[in-house]
Amino acid sequence: MIKVLIRKITKPDHRDYVRFKLIKIKIYCKLCKILKNLIITNKKLIAYLINEKNLKKRIKISYLIFEYQRLYGNFKNITKTRNFYLKLISKKEVSENNINEIISAKIELGKFKGLRDIISINTNKKKKINQMVLLDLFENKENKNMDIIDINFYNKIYNKTIAVVGPASPLSENGEQIDRYDYVVRVNTLIGGKVPITLDKFKTGLRTDIIYYNDDMVNRWCDIIMSPENVHWNVFKNKKNCEKFINLSKNKSCSNQTTLDFLNGSTTAGAMMIPNILFDLLKYNPKKIKIFNVDFYLSGFNYMKVYKNYINKARNEKRFVKELRKHDAFFNYKLIKLFLNNKRIAIDKMGMIPLKMNSHDYASRLHKHFSKHTY
Repeated sequence: MIKVLIRKITKPDHRDYVRFKLIKIKIYCKLCKILKNLIITNKKLIAYLINEKNLKKRIKISYLIFEYQRLYGNFKNITKTRNFYLKLISKKEVSENNINEIISAKIELGKFKGLRDIISINTNKKKKINQMVLLDLFENKENKNMDIIDINFYNKIYNKTIAVVGPASPLSENGEQIDRYDYVVRVNTLIGGKVPITLDKFKTGLRTDIIYYNDDMVNRWCDIIMSPENVHWNVFKNKKNCEKFINLSKNKSCSNQTTLDFLNGSTTAGAMMIPNILFDLLKYNPKKIKIFNVDFYLSGFNYMKVYKNYINKARNEKRFVKELRKHDAFFNYKLIKLFLNNKRIAIDKMGMIPLKMNSHDYASRLHKHFSKHTY
């Protein structure tokens, strides 16, 4: 309801400002409520966490510390406090109210033993199906559930090779290799209009077959994306955008993306679209997927060089870091590592550099590039 209201009363350029202010107020109220319930001061918080034996209270305190670090603190502390919080969550007794929280924590920690038994008692049918499929994909199995696929998209990419090309400036010239795949997927790409993305034969490849869009991109560039000239297969996060595309472009080549919103971590951000794209593609059982030109922000704002034609650099840097903090880069980073257990997924040299790092070293690099911006 609030999201709809923001869209109606604000201009696209002002929406992010309003949205981030609302998020800040929401988090502040949440933290104040926790502190009030605990009747505790900030100075005693850490000591209380160490000495407290009540698991429920320890979880609340650790969540408070994690949320503060996530929005305002050092990136290196985010990963430490998050791991501590997740370990406490995974020890909770399973109930209908916390089952998705526990499943998400165990997935991120890589604790798959007994996880299928927990998922099987989930009363939310849609989440249960997707959680089972995700676990199958992490364990290198194919998706056998046809209820969660778009049959037209399935007929297109089943048993095909797919190159997923990110926006970062590449370390090597993979363009010709990219163009040899059956399908080339790009992210938030404007091919036509006044501000088309620049493709290079040697660095990025020249083909584009499928484009994944987040909602923000659609809101800002609706006229270009919904144009009849857009003949690519378009995948939207929002089902209404897919319907709008069909009505305006008279082109039925679109589908609705299945995101990882059935997990409790923040996985639906434009800042971290790759885990969502991998899940959405893998459920159609392609033959192979290889990721190109993605470094998971190891080199800072590298990706902005590609989007330079249609972003305001100064405004977008601050906005992007807020998204990165809010949507938890480390959760998505760990999901990518789990996806690599699936033998159908490969990644180029650029992407493997951060994935070979441990979480602490990766966090140190993020802190180096993004520490100046907080909520």
